[in-house]
Amino acid sequence: MLASTQLVLYASLAYCVHRNFSSIAQSDGISFYGVTPTTLPVLSIGFLSATGGLVFVGRSLAHQQCARWFVNGIFLEAVGFPLLLLTPYNQGALLNWAHMTVGVTMALTSFALSISLLPGRHVARSLPVVTQFAGGVLAACSLPDWHVHELFQGEVILLVGFGVALFFGLDSPPPPRVRSRAT
Repeated sequence: MLASTQLVLYASLAYCVHRNFSSIAQSDGISFYGVTPTTLPVLSIGFLSATGGLVFVGRSLAHQQCARWFVNGIFLEAVGFPLLLLTPYNQGALLNWAHMTVGVTMALTSFALSISLLPGRHVARSLPVVTQFAGGVLAACSLPDWHVHELFQGEVILLVGFGVALFFGLDSPPPPRVRSRAT
């Protein structure tokens, strides 16, 4: 389920890039396709597919002995995609800040979730986290006025890194639920 919904997300994004890739998309990031009338419906399908896959994973993990914070992080990621669509960055300062806050929260949450899937794993499994970190740094350098116009590339790298981390990281149990001791 997760693989198929991630595939729909990446396919929708690929379509949007094929349809309209410009310097504006590079500097405005994936969100550019969420405010452009010709690509908004396609990106919405991808985002809602990703939401569905994450909700499915979150519900599945909630029934297992998984740490509550990990499950909540998965659900936070799931809620983030529709929130990005509901806060168009080009409709004033308030929505722009709300949009950036959602995006940065999702990036940091996905990074924390990916890191938590690493303990005791083979070094090669750290590649998705390194990929996410590189994408996050590139995207973060693009947000201020530092004349780095690679927000789109940074976001895509971060998004793919998270998808790979989930896909390969969830093949073994995620962090277990910690039971408190009775006093």
